[in-house]
Amino acid sequence: MSVVSLGVVNARAVSLRASVRSVSPGRLLLTVVAGALFALGWLAGKVSLAVSVVVRGLWFAVSWCAAAVAVGWSQARGRPEGAVDGPA
Repeated sequence: MSVVSLGVVNARAVSLRASVRSVSPGRLLLTVVAGALFALGWLAGKVSLAVSVVVRGLWFAVSWCAAAVAVGWSQARGRPEGAVDGPA
């Protein structure tokens, strides 16, 4: 284990204090706000992607069910597949 002299620690502390004093409070606030907005946009993008996948899956399931009902309806009425109602 190395021993660090008090002078080195003090010099680093003085350097750190100087760096902290040079930070503008307004710029810091804008950085925090920008970070929060970025996080909000990122979260919205992830949620919308998940919702999109669910909606596409549900749309596929509903479409498939509707097609199955239409084919079953036609079969029950004795019409060939692809036949349409109305005048030919």
